[in-house]
Amino acid sequence: MLQQTRMEVVLRYYSRFLERFPTIARLAASSSDDVAAAWSGLGYYRRARMLHEGAIEVQRRFGGVLPNDVAELMTIPGIGRYTAGAISSIAYDRVAPVVDGNIARILARLFGPRTNSWRRAEELVHESTSPRVFNQALMEIGALICKPQQPRCDRCPLSAECRAFASGRTALAPRKRPASIAVRRRLYVIRDRRGRVLMRRDRRGMYELVRRLPSAAGRKKAGSFSHTIMNQRITFEVFTASRQPPTANCVTIATSDLEKLPHPSFVRKALRIAGILLLTAFPLFADSRTYSIAPDSKTLVQFHAEDSYDSFDGNTGKVTGSISADPAKPSAATVDVTVDMNALETGNSLRDREMKELYLETKEHPTCSFRSVSVAAPDSIAPNQPADIKVTGDFNLHGVTKRLTIPVRVVLLPDGRIHATSNFKVHMPDFGINVPDNILVTVNNDAPVRLDVWAVAK
Repeated sequence: MLQQTRMEVVLRYYSRFLERFPTIARLAASSSDDVAAAWSGLGYYRRARMLHEGAIEVQRRFGGVLPNDVAELMTIPGIGRYTAGAISSIAYDRVAPVVDGNIARILARLFGPRTNSWRRAEELVHESTSPRVFNQALMEIGALICKPQQPRCDRCPLSAECRAFASGRTALAPRKRPASIAVRRRLYVIRDRRGRVLMRRDRRGMYELVRRLPSAAGRKKAGSFSHTIMNQRITFEVFTASRQPPTANCVTIATSDLEKLPHPSFVRKALRIAGILLLTAFPLFADSRTYSIAPDSKTLVQFHAEDSYDSFDGNTGKVTGSISADPAKPSAATVDVTVDMNALETGNSLRDREMKELYLETKEHPTCSFRSVSVAAPDSIAPNQPADIKVTGDFNLHGVTKRLTIPVRVVLLPDGRIHATSNFKVHMPDFGINVPDNILVTVNNDAPVRLDVWAVAK
């Protein structure tokens, strides 16, 4: 999964894939469609096909147990020299070299850019007391210390042996990357009277939306989105249409069945833009992604204040932060929100000054923030249906941090946004904010706070 794919993306799929295929035997016995469906969204689907073929071969030839010998491992479909060395050394602690991009970079700096990486790696692993520990240590050094740019040589345990460090030439020649290509494509979202979507199956076995449909009736542009595949920057234009004539190699599919079928991630994006919701219950924050909170005209944070003579609201839309969410574990969602207290406005300049200078002291404490530590949420929600959750976190105001649990109502929108609202009270003296009472005026120290936040998928 990590080949050509970032760790944060892989983590969304890894646990679910293992839950669905916990053993080599289960993976081997599954259909290629089931495996591809579980892989949908990760891209580079040849990896899923090779993984499935490899499991079948291991089950047939080795009784479902991976061999520990590099030569035998390399006879299995999808396993090359690097993967064979990693399995042999890490799983079985056998002497086997491993060279990935990180290790190749370390060896080039240690021994010179023309060094034979595989030969050097084999020499070094033979000298180690534990190939398992040695190879993983090299991987970690390459990922965290011996970076392509600005290596952290001061923290490197190999710096005393490093030829590049000794000569002051740690910079590497830049890798030549293929030129980026801009592409525009059309996708047609066609539904029948039962709400099923017309899809075609491509030569890889993936279900895609129709790309050419010149005779569709009622064609209308729904929007567009960007998608990147390797060096291609693709702009997809999404169209909807009401009817279509019979089309070769196409079938109509209920959106509730899409989760069971292999499909590229851009299909889901197009369906959202077309306003078609997947009819199955969506996991909370369905796409396992990060949502960005930025200053917006719709976003509002409001602090209410009142005494026996008057009441007013301090409002601001200057809110920043993020919401990260895992569809398999809604309770693992995290929330991080910061409010610009200097931007609070009451509609009265004198009152603004009194609120900020006398009580909130925004020069010394210009922001307040909330960072979650746990979330209590249902297992799943339907699209466009409000869900009530409880978020516990650290609320920082006026330089004081207190642990609070606040109720939040959240709505997942099909266009990739989250709308979250909350109403709770803050006891101001708990945060060192003390407004003096007198004979004529009694101050309510429990200030209602209202959050109305919009977050957009990154």
